[in-house]
Amino acid sequence: MTKLYKYIFLFLLLPNIVLAQKAYYKHFNISNGFQGKNVYCFRQDSIGQLWIGTEQGLYKYDGLKFYSYNSDLMDDNEIIQIYNFNNTIWFVTWDGKLFYIENEVIKLFNPNHILDNVNVVRIYIQKNGAFWILEEDKLFLCTKENNSYSIKEMNLMNTSSFLLPIEHDNAMYFLSQSNFLKYDPLTKEMIELWQVNPKKDPVISPQIHEFYFQNNSIRYIPTSDSISNELLEIFNQTIGVQSVNTLNEPYIYSSFEKINKEKLIFLSEDNFFLQHLNIFFEGDYINIIFEDSRQNIWVGTKNGIYFFPKIPLLKINESNSILPENNIVEVTKNPIAGTIYFCTESGHLLQYNSNELEHILKTKHNPKIKDLIFDDDLIIVGEDITFIDEKNNIRIEDGYSAKSFLKKENIFYFSSSRSLFASTEEKYVKESTKIKGIYSIEKGQNDTLWLGALGGLYFYDFSATQIGEKRIKRDSLFQLKPNESLLSSRMKTEFRTILIYDKPLIQKYSQNGNTLNKSISDLLLLPDSTLCVATKKNGIYFLENGEFSNINTTDGLCSNLCKKLYYDEKDNFLYVSTYDGLSILNPKTKNTFCLNLNDDSFSNNINSTTTLDNNVFIANENGMTILPKAFIHQNILPNKVSIIRARVDSFSLLDKANYSYKENNAFFEYTSVSYNDEITFKYRLLGLFEQWKFTEKTILEFDNLPPNEYILEMYAINSKNISSSEKLSIPFTIHPPFWNTIWFSILSFMALGGLIWWRMSNRFNRLKKEKEKESNIKMKFAELELNALQAHMNPHFIFNALNSIQNYIINNEPKIASAYLEKFSMLMRMFLESSKNKFISLEEEIQLLRLYVDLETLRFSDKISSSFEIEEDLELDIEIPSLLIQPFVENAINHGLASKKEGGHLKIIFTEKDNQIICHIEDDGIGRQRAQELKNRTKEKHRSRGFELVSDRINTINDVENSEIKVEIVDLQNNENLPIGTLVKIIIPIVD
Repeated sequence: MTKLYKYIFLFLLLPNIVLAQKAYYKHFNISNGFQGKNVYCFRQDSIGQLWIGTEQGLYKYDGLKFYSYNSDLMDDNEIIQIYNFNNTIWFVTWDGKLFYIENEVIKLFNPNHILDNVNVVRIYIQKNGAFWILEEDKLFLCTKENNSYSIKEMNLMNTSSFLLPIEHDNAMYFLSQSNFLKYDPLTKEMIELWQVNPKKDPVISPQIHEFYFQNNSIRYIPTSDSISNELLEIFNQTIGVQSVNTLNEPYIYSSFEKINKEKLIFLSEDNFFLQHLNIFFEGDYINIIFEDSRQNIWVGTKNGIYFFPKIPLLKINESNSILPENNIVEVTKNPIAGTIYFCTESGHLLQYNSNELEHILKTKHNPKIKDLIFDDDLIIVGEDITFIDEKNNIRIEDGYSAKSFLKKENIFYFSSSRSLFASTEEKYVKESTKIKGIYSIEKGQNDTLWLGALGGLYFYDFSATQIGEKRIKRDSLFQLKPNESLLSSRMKTEFRTILIYDKPLIQKYSQNGNTLNKSISDLLLLPDSTLCVATKKNGIYFLENGEFSNINTTDGLCSNLCKKLYYDEKDNFLYVSTYDGLSILNPKTKNTFCLNLNDDSFSNNINSTTTLDNNVFIANENGMTILPKAFIHQNILPNKVSIIRARVDSFSLLDKANYSYKENNAFFEYTSVSYNDEITFKYRLLGLFEQWKFTEKTILEFDNLPPNEYILEMYAINSKNISSSEKLSIPFTIHPPFWNTIWFSILSFMALGGLIWWRMSNRFNRLKKEKEKESNIKMKFAELELNALQAHMNPHFIFNALNSIQNYIINNEPKIASAYLEKFSMLMRMFLESSKNKFISLEEEIQLLRLYVDLETLRFSDKISSSFEIEEDLELDIEIPSLLIQPFVENAINHGLASKKEGGHLKIIFTEKDNQIICHIEDDGIGRQRAQELKNRTKEKHRSRGFELVSDRINTINDVENSEIKVEIVDLQNNENLPIGTLVKIIIPIVD
């Protein structure tokens, strides 16, 4: 009942500007569908539906009808409190049980039967999602983890009577009749801040209506028959209770007793307006007053519900301000200064700024004001023309009964009954015309000047050529030739100047036969160059690309008798002042909303409108009305469509979107909450029909839907034929039976294809054999290429060996030459035997390498040392490509170690890992970079092709044998990044 105490029945003091509205209301009771009688509480859910707690049970109202909720779990149907917690409705019954609604089903909240003997008085929901359950002498904290609730009973420290909770700075405070407690969320413990001392402190009233923090104090309002307030100080150790005689905060309450022939007056939560509800609640009791999300008022009584839509009007009139008369004929604004100017019928000019009203001047001769314009200066148009600059300096030009005014390129244009005037500071130029009643002048594109008159739409043709000029006496007559026109200047002499033009300066608008012969009251050029035309009898016309379109009462316009136009670029709304309300429309969509307030103190005979900041200023014959834009916006667009239930057969569409062909009956229940308007729903089911359909029902059913992909799309449309901005969209799919699926068709096609394949098998087998024969030929060519590479590589090795023997003989070292020759012959024999095959055993490869290294060691006079390391478990009968490793060993000796002065060491290691033979060839020679530098300095640039050949050979083996032999070369460096040798890693897969 929190909202209850923000309203008052008898309000004693009215502000300077009274905000009044004759109440329009609805009464819901048994006669119009509401079965509840004694209404105790209200609450709105996340989509705006109203939940109502009554003596007869729980009800929901979606703006269209009432729904009743009952359950066998409820021993008592009397609902005393309702809460909206995590988009779930919770409620407390008179017997102290706590329930919630899940999937439209009522469920009892009592985890582990902890609340079996608890009589729930109220619950309090924290911002962090936890909630408190309060009893007269018990307090429980409920938290939710992993979709389950845990409940903990708190220590109340001998608290007596009921506790009132409030949340402040993430902590919870509880005020009772005997003490003041705080729950610390960090320690998760209850702390006693203060306890009543009966000898020093007055006992706190057990009936507390308001409890809130303000500055460094706690304030609460007890129940009493007079307005009072008490202050409880709890900070800085100055704890105590102090009575306060005056109430300065907008917390207003009253004890409710039987009301008989009294006005109900309440103050809104934002203290913006007063509302007089001139309703006689004779023989009735008021239990609760509730303000919904759109600030409408709901009054729960013993005899049903009263609904009062909020219209927050701020009124300025004779009775509440310095306004000398109520009939305000024109209103305009200075957007830079944030000032509103308006004129009364008898010529009073007033300024409104920051809620202050100031009288500026009274125009001469009590003229009837026709126009009020702010363009650098404020300009009043009427019996005379008055210029007022920003410092309120006034200049009056009299003698002209003007109807409209326009400034264009420092020239002032104004119209009278039958003439158009152009004015500069030096002179006036007048064009006499037969056009009657030019009521509006508007700028156009390309130097166009639009004129709205009683006879229709005209324009001023600046392309006319001046063909003559005469200076005559003021009272002389002058004869024009046919199709000529003239301008006459008015100066304070006995002469005047006549300017003659070759064609009429003012012409009737006509394009492609389109003319507008209506009596025009106002013109306005929109930012997109559309000309908006207000007529005196025929509504609004839009001139776009040479074509006219019309908006009138059949399209939602308040009246076809239009007066003034105003465009708000910020909100893209066109305001049309009419004789029967204010029309607001979107110039692009042409959606129209009629604002008709039905107020005795407000006239729907609107004279003029403007906007400033977040307010709309409406000038009418009963004064000035100021209306928040937010009210207009929320009443123009209906709420979006919200889904309540959606299912296919027995499955909820919120949980499942794919269904079999047997599950083909769709059901949708939906709403768009609107308490004071009629709603129609526009919908279509894509996949079944694409054209839009309309219904006033809140249930749709589609039976026996064929298999397809579907999307239900829906909008809400209000009585002004304006659609909701958001679209409801629900997709779902009904799958076909397997014999109608694509995959079944594919399998059938494959079976047919298999039959055709079987009949053509002979041809396919023949083609296969031809392809195998072609593949064998290619492999044979690859083998021949491999043999050619081997044949090219073997003479290269022989040449190097014989060259070493020759060196020993030349150097007269016969013993070494003989030993070298013996080993060379053994090596040649092994080489010739192995060269016959593409593969040799690992053991044979190692023997070849040992012989080769021994020969090279002899050739370099033991300058080079070597070592072989063979993994113990390595199987030596494994076959590898023949003579694959020797070129890398040769390269290590000839380029890495041979050029090293002090000699070096060669290490060859064989291991097996992951079904691969890994050979490491490591030397501590001069490194590849230094070897290349030495090679570049030699005069004889011999190009060794050993490494190139072995690379080609590896690539060929990989291609032919589908193998993955890899070679990795690493330049070894010390800590100072200097070369200390080379490591070659050869990885050879083991082939079974």
